Amino acid sequence: MKYKISYFLFLTLFFPTTQTLLGNFEFLNDLFYDTSKSYSVGDSVVLESDPSEIFTALIDVPPGNPPAVGTQSQYWSSSDDYTSDLTSNNSDDISTVPSSNFDTTTPGTTPSDGPTFPESTVSVNFSENSTESVATIFANFADSYQISSEKDGSLFILNSSDLQLTFIDSPDYETPSDEDGNNVYEVVIVASSGTSGSTDSQTISVTVENVIEAPVFDDGSSATVEFTSGGTGSVYTASATDGATFSISGGANLSLFSINSATGALSFISSPTYAEGSSNTYSVTITATNSQGSTDLSIIVDLIPEATTSSRFLGISTRGLVSSTKAMYGSIAVTGTENKLVAFMGKGKTMETQGITDYVTDPALIIYKLTNGVWGVYRTIDNWEDATGSESILSVSGKQGITLPVDALEAAIVLNLEPGNYSAILTSTESSEKEALVEAYEIPSENEVSRFLGISTRGLVSSTKAMYGSIAITGTKNKKVAFMGKGKTMEAQGITDYVADPALIIYKLTNGVWGVYRTIDNWTEATGIENISAYAGKEGITLPVSDTEAAIVLDLEPGNYSAILTSTESESKEALVEAYEIVE
Repeated sequence: MKYKISYFLFLTLFFPTTQTLLGNFEFLNDLFYDTSKSYSVGDSVVLESDPSEIFTALIDVPPGNPPAVGTQSQYWSSSDDYTSDLTSNNSDDISTVPSSNFDTTTPGTTPSDGPTFPESTVSVNFSENSTESVATIFANFADSYQISSEKDGSLFILNSSDLQLTFIDSPDYETPSDEDGNNVYEVVIVASSGTSGSTDSQTISVTVENVIEAPVFDDGSSATVEFTSGGTGSVYTASATDGATFSISGGANLSLFSINSATGALSFISSPTYAEGSSNTYSVTITATNSQGSTDLSIIVDLIPEATTSSRFLGISTRGLVSSTKAMYGSIAVTGTENKLVAFMGKGKTMETQGITDYVTDPALIIYKLTNGVWGVYRTIDNWEDATGSESILSVSGKQGITLPVDALEAAIVLNLEPGNYSAILTSTESSEKEALVEAYEIPSENEVSRFLGISTRGLVSSTKAMYGSIAITGTKNKKVAFMGKGKTMEAQGITDYVADPALIIYKLTNGVWGVYRTIDNWTEATGIENISAYAGKEGITLPVSDTEAAIVLDLEPGNYSAILTSTESESKEALVEAYEIVE
């Protein structure tokens, strides 16, 4: 019969040079694990609470790392209960004497099986900015270790002598450098064995924990910002680390500011006004504070004038009657010294959305240019899809004022025009008079010196069919625009069948609704700055030759306007509707 050897008999057998434990307890005390002591490789200990196992140090063991019964750790390996074959429970009757070499391997594991980590994954918490060791690496029967290049391995170093794993650079919680940017660093350690030629790996997840420090501003110690005169809201929003609160602590103009202590939003108490000839510069100091200290940030606020955008005369869309014998003419003037992109469009079916069904089905455009006093054909376009590249209307789709034709038979083209005078003639192949639109729109560009001055459109008008000239003004400031409705003036061009007494009604689009803005019948009725004579000689402006022609100059805020030219005559006759920007 086999029995477990008693602990006292075991010690007597394995340590024959010592006195019998029953007579000398000093030896037993020396063998008990002492949490205050450090141990070297090969040292053996037992636990006073449970002396049924002997533990042998696999590596140097720092104080405070006790073994645990039944558990393999990176520091200790245990004998397996040191069970021996006995013939009785009496110490005199031993059938087999244990070997003098303790078996410190994990049960069922031998060097030939290759290295084995106690655990395949390990999680470690680590304080930011620390230079301490992250972990001590250990695997059974490993000859060498290396850090894998995968995951965050490049951020660590492994000391080959003491197997201490450390960060190359101390981690910063506020600026994580791990692969996922979440302050969890993953490093893979590979253990190798020359005996077995095999390897094992262990993944260590190191969670870097925040350590509260004195706050640090994201912008350092100073910042300069711009703020618009008359503006409201935040001037600047401070941001700092580690749960800081914010206050105003100094600066030449601290009394003019307030700050949200939680969000760091800095604001003027009263909206500032830009003053010509003054520095328009303000200084204020913000302090961030937490339990570990405080930090200052100096702010310079440069006040800038209220932002304005020059108002622009964008273009005109004119609606009138066209037939195979009566065309509609849209003339424009481009000023300046550089070329200007202009979109010309001739539309019919597009007007269905306005409730107009009696339209020209296949309008075409002929673009003329005035050269040395002579008009000559510059370009022609029938169907808008015939234009390609930069001349296609698609190239400026979405630009302000541009609405694409809805039918392939409508005409449109974008031309790069040098300064001068141009005329777009809209023609039809249909014998009866039908509605059509001729449009010309400036395509704005940065730092431009050439301007789209205006448009003069000629078409047929009667008491039942008016001609419509619509314009768009962009920007933030008012723009002076001269509207003219002419008849007799066209005699100089050899036209005699003209409207004798044209009148203009100016409409404005407000909140989606068109309403009458101004009316003018005879140009002499306009007075003061609204009288066209005050602008005689301005580029593009030719005065009416008859008092019965209509003209008025209006100071218009940005928006959409439409000038409707009407006639009291029942028969369709020629008329001009013009809209010109007054450049001052």
